[in-house]
Amino acid sequence: MTDFLVRREGTLGLREHEEIAATLALAFPGYAEGYRGSASWAGLQPEVRITAHDARGVTAHAGVKRVFVQIGDGPFAEDHLVAAVGMVAVRPDLQGSGLGGRLADAVRGVLGALQVPFGLLETGEDTTGFYVRHGWRALPGAVGTYNDFTLHGPARVIRQDHGWHILPVTAEFEDWPDGEIHWNGQMV
Repeated sequence: MTDFLVRREGTLGLREHEEIAATLALAFPGYAEGYRGSASWAGLQPEVRITAHDARGVTAHAGVKRVFVQIGDGPFAEDHLVAAVGMVAVRPDLQGSGLGGRLADAVRGVLGALQVPFGLLETGEDTTGFYVRHGWRALPGAVGTYNDFTLHGPARVIRQDHGWHILPVTAEFEDWPDGEIHWNGQMV
């Protein structure tokens, strides 16, 4: 059984950021240029890191940050507290080993400790099944807007019409409001 470390962002040292960045560069080759040296985030900096390690470094990672997103349209959009979850990765040589499922359990535990109504993430088609198997609920038809990662240049707003998932923590799935999701910044 892999032990996961749950650490607040401010307690991580330079070496830890370097090890996380190295694993994220392997796990997300399309963003590898953003994970160089000690740059261990490409969007919104996490509040909490969940990691597992072996002799080669970080084997699994997830970042979590409590944020308010606006949900709805026009002047009636309301702020809602969520835990943004991102940079969920298992080092490629360990994918398929069950480590990802244990990481998903660790993420669920952190969200419970943070006492947020929902976890919120956006993911691609190739990983949707993973999240659904681990309790996340797809939001079919949901549309979200957020700022692109700064490594892609000046800020631009992305409008994403697929891949949105929530994990009910202290609220019920039915409590999720209808309307467009506005991040008003970058995602984790």
